[in-house]
Amino acid sequence: AGSRVRLALLTGGLSKTKRDEFYARAESGDIDLLIGTHALLEEGLRMANVGLVIVDEQHRFGVAQRAKLRSKGVWPHYLVLTATPIPRTLAMTLFGDLDVSVIEGLPPGRPEIETRLVPDREAKAAWQFVRERITAGEQAFVVYPLVEESEAMPLKAATGELEQLRRGELAGCRLDLLHGKMKSAEKGEVMQR
Repeated sequence: AGSRVRLALLTGGLSKTKRDEFYARAESGDIDLLIGTHALLEEGLRMANVGLVIVDEQHRFGVAQRAKLRSKGVWPHYLVLTATPIPRTLAMTLFGDLDVSVIEGLPPGRPEIETRLVPDREAKAAWQFVRERITAGEQAFVVYPLVEESEAMPLKAATGELEQLRRGELAGCRLDLLHGKMKSAEKGEVMQR
């Protein structure tokens, strides 16, 4: 309130009329701060005087998509945010032209999250630990590299592992699946359970 910053939100759900109005405002420079989803990548969108591009959850955007966002301006400043950096981004921080800023503190009231990488030989003890924590009223998230099994990559997939856990080590515990291909509403439902 009271700010002179003209901001607008672009999402895929805008009607054609609203979208056309938005495009005209963006191209004329009538928007100071433009916030949006992947809809910002649309061909018809031209933005005047882009000076800063901020990409949150950068792992959800491909290399070409991030480059396309940057190309909307003439050498804009570029800030990428992520809590889960992809290997390419990690490599760029080590060998490329990315400066790193780290937010080390947690938001007030948020408990610290413990992350562990467990080798297969210690899996039984790890699942026992997870079961104990769940029984104590805590939560656990298990991250797998794939959603579905792939013949091309011999990696564990979340869907198959979920079924094994339901029948085995975590039988009787409330388990669910969450992945990036789900609609936002579905993700919200899973997180509320």
